[in-house]
Amino acid sequence: MQPDRMHEAMSPDGTRIVGGVHGHGPPLVLVPGGPADGETGWLALLPSLSDHFTCYTINTRGRGPSGDHPDHSRARIVEDIVAFVESISDAVLLFGHSAGGTHALEAAANTTAVRALALYEPTLVELAESSLRDRFEDAFVRVRQTVGDGRPADGAQIFLEELALANDDELALFEEVGAAQEMAPLVPLVLEEATQSGPPQLTDLSLLERVTIPVLLLHGACTHPFYKQVARQVADWLADCRLREVPDLGHLGPEVAPQAVTNELRWLVEAAATTAAQ
Repeated sequence: MQPDRMHEAMSPDGTRIVGGVHGHGPPLVLVPGGPADGETGWLALLPSLSDHFTCYTINTRGRGPSGDHPDHSRARIVEDIVAFVESISDAVLLFGHSAGGTHALEAAANTTAVRALALYEPTLVELAESSLRDRFEDAFVRVRQTVGDGRPADGAQIFLEELALANDDELALFEEVGAAQEMAPLVPLVLEEATQSGPPQLTDLSLLERVTIPVLLLHGACTHPFYKQVARQVADWLADCRLREVPDLGHLGPEVAPQAVTNELRWLVEAAATTAAQ
């Protein structure tokens, strides 16, 4: 889906951050997770979402048309998002998926430019049981090996199976459309991010106390128990959170069932209006 126009911002360290702009309505910045960018991460969701929002498909450093920089630490990625959000004239809505949800959550704690926040299964590895953390660490080792062997698509498949913890239906659908091949070019970048800052997590869980805007926290009914656990724990810590379970979906819900996710995200308009009136 071709953007109507492009929007640019400058991160504090001088990195150019670019995103496409689609549709009409309240401004909604979309932060993708894992080996995806603003150009590829929202292909399924944009057609329905852009009927209700002006969607800004941000590319953090090293992704899509944005500039690159040697520093791919979590702090710099969060700065990219904050700079992009603050460059939009109106107070925005913010949505993040998976690791993108983790970054969006931390960005919302560091700016007053976000009026309401939505998250689909943010990845907070610090909340995982030790056996699952070991599984994640092993997965990153295996992904690194595949990249070293010149097989990044195999690394993307490991991401889907061992880090996204996709269910069988999602894996079958993604195999049918060749998603691993599409994700392959960004696998080395995700590895570099993990090398510099570890797996997706918050800098400090106390950041949750600073997020006082309305938050819509979504998880799929058919997702891995880890993602349900994270959603419930984060919801308990946030000041103003609406926790919603989306029927029949797993971790890749925004790609698999975009209309169901769009229907949930429309609540952000009501939440933002309430915030603006206060």
